[in-house]
Amino acid sequence: MKTWTIGLMIWIALGSWLAAADDVKLDAAWQGKWQVTAMHSGDVELPEEFVKKISMQVEQANMTWQVNDQSIKARVTFVGTEDKPRPIDIVGVGGENDGRLYEGIYELADDVLKLCLNTTTNVKQRPIEFAAPAGSTFVVIEFKKEKK
Repeated sequence: MKTWTIGLMIWIALGSWLAAADDVKLDAAWQGKWQVTAMHSGDVELPEEFVKKISMQVEQANMTWQVNDQSIKARVTFVGTEDKPRPIDIVGVGGENDGRLYEGIYELADDVLKLCLNTTTNVKQRPIEFAAPAGSTFVVIEFKKEKK
């Protein structure tokens, strides 16, 4: 009986957490198509010809990253609005990234979005500044929102 009760409590808690994750709403400023304008990790600045082939479409809390001809789907499961820098959690949806958590920070001003993400998944090491020092697994990505 005790094991069943503990199991039920865990199931309810997990269900509440998943429901909360589905309730993430990104405001209108996030919605639309974003073009990557710069991307670097460590001392490596990715070449412009590669960067301009990367974009991201945001619809509600769903993200679709387009890299060349490949689509990568993700979902924002947490976004902070009070802390600075603001935290964000992105979870892969489908394919080889399914369920992988990418912790990061973001800054959104007008039509410019800056992300710093930890590319090592599921490790609970959120960046604390917009930097990707040599030897780290962080990447800084800058976007410009496309006009409608």
